[in-house]
Amino acid sequence: MVSVLINIIATLDSVIDDDDIGEPGTLTKEQIVRILARDGPYYPIISGSDNPYRDGYVTEPPKKPRASYLFFQAVYRSKYQKMNKGASVGEIMSLMGDAWRAMTEEQQAPFFELAQEEAKEFEKQRVLLEKAQRPNGVWQPLRRCRMVLEHIANDRLADIFQQPVNLKEFPDYLEYIDSPMDLATVRSKLDTKDWKVRYQGPENFARDMRKIWSNCKIYNQHGSAIWYVADYMSKKFERLYHAWVLEFRDKFLRWANKKARPWENSCRECDGKCPTNAAKLVLCDHCDAAYGIRCLNPPLSDIPPGAWYCPECSRKIKKDPTARLLSAIAENVARKRAELGEIPTKKITKKMYLVKWAGLGYEHCTWESKEDINDDDLINQFLLENNMSPDEPDVSLEIVNEPLSNVHHINQENAGGSLEMPILRSQLYSQTRAFQFAKFAMDFPDKLCSECGPVTSECSRKPISAVVSPSPMPPLLAGEYDVTLPITEHGLLMNVGEMNGTVAFLGYRPMPDGSKGPAQLQNLLRSSGDRIIAVDGVSTVSIIGVFNKLATLYDTLTN
Repeated sequence: MVSVLINIIATLDSVIDDDDIGEPGTLTKEQIVRILARDGPYYPIISGSDNPYRDGYVTEPPKKPRASYLFFQAVYRSKYQKMNKGASVGEIMSLMGDAWRAMTEEQQAPFFELAQEEAKEFEKQRVLLEKAQRPNGVWQPLRRCRMVLEHIANDRLADIFQQPVNLKEFPDYLEYIDSPMDLATVRSKLDTKDWKVRYQGPENFARDMRKIWSNCKIYNQHGSAIWYVADYMSKKFERLYHAWVLEFRDKFLRWANKKARPWENSCRECDGKCPTNAAKLVLCDHCDAAYGIRCLNPPLSDIPPGAWYCPECSRKIKKDPTARLLSAIAENVARKRAELGEIPTKKITKKMYLVKWAGLGYEHCTWESKEDINDDDLINQFLLENNMSPDEPDVSLEIVNEPLSNVHHINQENAGGSLEMPILRSQLYSQTRAFQFAKFAMDFPDKLCSECGPVTSECSRKPISAVVSPSPMPPLLAGEYDVTLPITEHGLLMNVGEMNGTVAFLGYRPMPDGSKGPAQLQNLLRSSGDRIIAVDGVSTVSIIGVFNKLATLYDTLTN
């Protein structure tokens, strides 16, 4: 690239004077480039910009490429003018033309090479100019996303999010997090040129950034210091993402415009050209844009103590008084909590309601308890509209105990009959009740287990294979699948029952703390209603048959 070569050589060595220029045909390509460096690069080079037309630093179209003879003229015109003082322009051009024609093809070769290189550079500049006319090229959302990423990464509280989570230190991390994410991975997706991996739009970038904070909040206990760090980083990201990326979608400001770069720590009114020092810069509470207090109109006498909005953000509020801009004050509260270190907490289970306040936007929704809301009718209306049942029914303890007191359980004393009939009836009744506990993987009450009889009491603590002899299973048919279910200290955490004469999966049950069990996290059973045809190689058809026979026998005995 000609302009780049000119800049490099001009900085490495001094520019050749007219007196040092050799006769036509004696210069090398490198010497010619050094001589041309006196006039600066032919095509613009702006530090930090890969397209000066798009960024607004250059407003004129690229100049047409020069022919080889024009390179010759640019090198020797000044020398010939000094050698022939008083000669007219036409005479100078005639002398240079004679000298050019007198050169051999080999002597003219460096000028031809430079002309070819400049022609290629012209095509690149033309392509850049075409790209500069695209609306999305003016916005440059991913370039703005990079500024947000670097600003977030430079925060000292973001150190724990820089690299992927060490699975050796946190071996259970993947049990809770399906899709890990970190700042290094986000940066690699911004840098890569692989279109299959790189971000196609700012929304993809925002999704991954939000995943970083949400993963941290899911894995760590609410109220811990690291939870508050993620909460603070999340609030800061949302504010900067809206202020630096989304709000410039329709502004069509070129990168060269001083208002298009609110992240730069210099006065945005003067583009850093004013002598305002850092102590006299006031930051916008929404977009972080810096302004010298004396550069504003009207100027400020001192830094305002509370929230302050720059002229651009103030204009939005004046245009729409109901607009709510994300504020740095809210995230500073979360930052102070994070900086306090580990906060002693006691884990409790408490139901909270997400409240939308009248007259305020959804960003101002808050979590409130039933006591804080203090409106039972409003809560009951919410439960009714969402087909939810209250945790504590609005009935007295006497009403609840009344039907329970009318239930008469069968035991040996009231079963009736003679000989072994009372024992058999009470055991069948107890075994039927125990089966209801077994369906939902619940522990048997000790008293019920003892009333089931010695055989059932023993078998309840053994695997199913001890009850029914296993038989070889046929190979899997279409639609069938095998799964290995992990057993936790709370059982399989799944509901199983009879459906149309077969054992069926009825859904998952959560852990006591409300989290998902390992089977549900891995989605081992595909959908509710799937029939279970065998367990550990034992057909469930025979088990259903056993219980059907027990139920029939029980009906016969009770009748």
